[in-house]
Amino acid sequence: MIIERRLGSTEIACVAALYVPALALELPKNKTATDVFGRLKWGLQTPRNAPMKRGNKVEPIALDYYREHIGPAWRAKPDGEFWTIRHPDHEWFTASPDAFDAPTPKVVIEAKSQSEWARAQWGEPGTDQMATRYLYQCIWLMACSGAQQAHALCMFGHDTTTDDGEPEFVLTEPAIYVVDRDDALERSLLGYGERFINEFVLPGIPPPVKPAHNRREMKKRLEDERGICAVEDWQQRCEAQ
Repeated sequence: MIIERRLGSTEIACVAALYVPALALELPKNKTATDVFGRLKWGLQTPRNAPMKRGNKVEPIALDYYREHIGPAWRAKPDGEFWTIRHPDHEWFTASPDAFDAPTPKVVIEAKSQSEWARAQWGEPGTDQMATRYLYQCIWLMACSGAQQAHALCMFGHDTTTDDGEPEFVLTEPAIYVVDRDDALERSLLGYGERFINEFVLPGIPPPVKPAHNRREMKKRLEDERGICAVEDWQQRCEAQ
């Protein structure tokens, strides 16, 4: 089998929420496990929102700060270019590190940008106190890279606009958070990922949760492949949850 798309670090929390339903209460509402299914199965992409676009702009600034104040930040590609790695043992799993401390990493670096209103999701700098989805992302990055620690550099600030009406992010404070590798949590996340691939992606059966995006297109793709009964069955499973 040729695998064109893989399960990534920003998606594993959505997948985990299928198996730990209480987790869904902590997650943003702009992506569910069925959005992840739609991307892996059919290449259906969720639209890029303002925080995602802001993150792309802030990432090089964060990496420059990291290099100046914390340590080396090595990349296989120039800053700003998309870069992925695969898990050494799981062909369906991948990650997109922002940087490593070295080509063979002990530390994987993840740059974040957060509006000041979201500061409550973060605890004291130097700890691993962060929103669950970011913690799981760090664990997944370490699992794929072999690193023993993850540094999440969060650039806090205010979203505003320039005089020309263009979006602008005014930085207020950088803060570094540190996550150590956790074998038990890593095994749990890898297990959720394997279950998701085997129970839903490989057989082509969507999870029993509605997607946040592409709902009409997903139902069309499912009907074309498996018939209208498959769509009705999926809808009934969603309603039963």
